Amino acid sequence: MKQEIIKKNALLISAAITVITALLLLFTIIFFSTIYIEKIGLDMVIYLTIPTLLSLYIFPKILYEKYFKQHIHIYGTDKKKKDYLIAFILHLVFFTWYTLTFHHIFDSLFVLIATIVHFSIISLGEEFLCRNLLMNILRLKFTVWISILISSILFAFLLHGNEYFLINLFVRFPLGLIFGFIATKDDSIKYPKLLHTIYNLMVITFI
Repeated sequence: MKQEIIKKNALLISAAITVITALLLLFTIIFFSTIYIEKIGLDMVIYLTIPTLLSLYIFPKILYEKYFKQHIHIYGTDKKKKDYLIAFILHLVFFTWYTLTFHHIFDSLFVLIATIVHFSIISLGEEFLCRNLLMNILRLKFTVWISILISSILFAFLLHGNEYFLINLFVRFPLGLIFGFIATKDDSIKYPKLLHTIYNLMVITFI
């Protein structure tokens, strides 16, 4: 019965979860910003990374494990352990290259590591929310391709509703389509998460 209600209202529920998640992120950032942190780098972890982890990953994960544990998986099965090892190595290679190449633009190694961790958490949270939880809800009612399209719209225009519309339209929306396609084909968010992290770090490095 509960699954039927979710299926019937899949679009509305997906939009509501996206809005609630965005608001939860805003309120947790405001709450944690009341804590005084002097150390550079640690302030980003407390003010931004922890709220992001709570809002974009833990909250959606609770919903996911309660209602939608199907279709796209974040963790590997016995058949895919090799794939996850490859994804881990690719993460490690990129983080090593990034550290060696751009360490000079950061105040300290701690700030560099905190930055990598922060944007990795952002990509993990956004991929888990949009390409896992929302996709699972939408696929109860819509085809795979329609679900990718809707989840990409929610990702670009609701979750990032406070950003510039044209950037959402010409950057985040196409990226959402690409990440959604990869997640569906691979039945996992490990590679979208990696690509999302690379994108995030390249943006803050060069823009």
